Amino acid sequence: IDDYISTGSLVLDSVISGSFDKGVPAGRITAFVGLSGVGKSLAAAKTVANAIKKGYTPIWFDSEFATDKTFLENFGVDTSQVIKLPVSTIEEFKIQCFKILEVYAEKYAGKKILIILDSLGNLASQKSLDDATNGKSASDMGQRAKVIRDLFRILADKIGKLKIPMVVVNHTYSDPVNPYAEEKMSGGEGLKYNAHIIVNFKKSMVKDEDKQVTGTILKAKTTKNRIAPPFMTGQILIDFKTGIDKYYGLL
Repeated sequence: IDDYISTGSLVLDSVISGSFDKGVPAGRITAFVGLSGVGKSLAAAKTVANAIKKGYTPIWFDSEFATDKTFLENFGVDTSQVIKLPVSTIEEFKIQCFKILEVYAEKYAGKKILIILDSLGNLASQKSLDDATNGKSASDMGQRAKVIRDLFRILADKIGKLKIPMVVVNHTYSDPVNPYAEEKMSGGEGLKYNAHIIVNFKKSMVKDEDKQVTGTILKAKTTKNRIAPPFMTGQILIDFKTGIDKYYGLL
């Protein structure tokens, strides 16, 4: 690994890479996972802002239509440097992403690009989309999970050879029957097995004197890590107006 991108938080950089002066590694898949609204996209946006400062061109695959220009600019992202591509199915993302990697390898090798997928959990399978369009209600019989598994197995190899950093945002969900059970990621086991780093986020609210919510404190834990010791934890402060506090959690 010959390059890293800071997330904007020294603690989060250390949790991910084992060092305060590193962060998201090039040539590896880093997953930001957690329950809905926990701050995964915020951490991804700050990573994008820092990537641009290092000369990267971010390619943001958006399946949620929530990362608009205002959202990104609030976290210091120069949106004129971001290539934003809407996607709605796993297959659509796979085709577009592999085409970009093919063109990159042929014409732009040596340039710096960063790939963001926000989010995997919101992508349907093509079969589910077709069934909904045609008024059918049949299950996809595990087709979505199979496509995701094959996708990330190939992606891990391709971005590793091209030394491209990739951040995948994904949802987790709790077991309604057993609240003490481990949260599961959307989309089956494909990302779990093929991501190099998985950072699980949980949050607590920060309120001002008037009891208005002004931000969140994220507790980050690496449930998988192939470049640094796993199960490291740290706390990150995100202010809704000023973004990530670089130094919070160091003490």
